[in-house]
Amino acid sequence: MFTAKGSVATNEHGVVIRVTPRDWVEYRIDDHVLHIPCEGTVDETGYPTGETVYLSLVKSWEDPYGNESIDQQALNKIKSDLIEAFGALKFGLQLA
Repeated sequence: MFTAKGSVATNEHGVVIRVTPRDWVEYRIDDHVLHIPCEGTVDETGYPTGETVYLSLVKSWEDPYGNESIDQQALNKIKSDLIEAFGALKFGLQLA
């Protein structure tokens, strides 16, 4: 279960998700880090509603673990964590 404080959500398994609107989402577990590109979404009046997160662009961890690819099982876990974290943050989420 994720808990939120500001733009950061954490869970009991050591996952930390930090949202930098219109820039990237940082996904961190232990010493492994991803910076996932994202962009803000707005409604028809221009009011911010959340983020589109481009998880499909992620292929490997940030250095020094850049040689470790991310398999489908790990992507599914990251996706699940993002959905839960964005819910705790009360941010809208679209995955692309």
